Amino acid sequence: MTQIFAQANKVSLILIACLIQFHLAAEPLAEGKARFLGCIFSPTSEAKLEKYWNQVVPENSGKWGSVERRRDRMNWANLDNAYNLAQAQGFPFRHHVLIWGKQQPSWMNDLSSSDQRAEIEEWFSAVATRYPGIDYLEVVNEPLNAPPDGNNGRANYIAALGGTGPSGWEWVLESFRLARQYFPGAQLVLNEYNVIRNNDNTTNYLALIGLLQAEDLIDVIGFQGHAFTTGPASVGAMTSSIN
Repeated sequence: MTQIFAQANKVSLILIACLIQFHLAAEPLAEGKARFLGCIFSPTSEAKLEKYWNQVVPENSGKWGSVERRRDRMNWANLDNAYNLAQAQGFPFRHHVLIWGKQQPSWMNDLSSSDQRAEIEEWFSAVATRYPGIDYLEVVNEPLNAPPDGNNGRANYIAALGGTGPSGWEWVLESFRLARQYFPGAQLVLNEYNVIRNNDNTTNYLALIGLLQAEDLIDVIGFQGHAFTTGPASVGAMTSSIN
C-alpha cells in the first residue's frame, strides 16, 4: 500500500510507503533528504524498521477496536512499542486512527448517542494524554467509503458527532474540531482511497476538504493508492486530481 499525503496549505508532498521484505539498502531510504519515507509498525517490520525507514505508523494497534476491545479495558502495548520506537529514533510518528467505520469497539453500537459522544471524547483524551508527541494524526479515515453510519457492519456513532448536518459532513467537521481541542500540537490528517482518478469521489473529497479548510481544521490531505483504484486511471487523470 502506498499513501501520499499532501500538505493542505503547503506545496510539499510526503510519500509514505511500505515494503514487507527488506532486501534494500542498509540505511534509511530517505537518509539526508528533506522528506521521510515511512512504514507500518507490525510484527513483520518491527525488527528492521529503523534500518530502512524514518517514519512510523502503527498498522492495527492504533485503531480504537484494538485498544479498547472491551469497554474501559485498554490495551496499549503494541501502540506503545510503535510510539516509543519513533521517539527513540527521532522519527515522525503518525497515529492511525481516531474515527473510522471499521475496526471500532463493538460495544459502542449498544450505547445511546450521548454515551457514545462521551466515549469518543474519552478516547481522544486517552490517546492525547498517552502520546503527547504525535506528529501527524489521522482524525478520520475513509469518510466516503467507510463512515461510522451503522451500515454493512460498520460502527454506528455518526449521530453522536452531529450526524450529516446541513453540509452533509458535520460528523467529520466535529471530529476535527475535537481533534484541534485535544491535540493542539499535531498535524491533523484526513485520509481516503479511490479519490485520485478524477471521478465523483474526487469531487466529493475536495468538497469535504474545503469545508475543513474553511474552519482551519485540516493540515494534511491523505490519499491511498491501491492497484484496484489506480490501474483503471490514466496518469494524466491522477496527476490532475493530486494537483
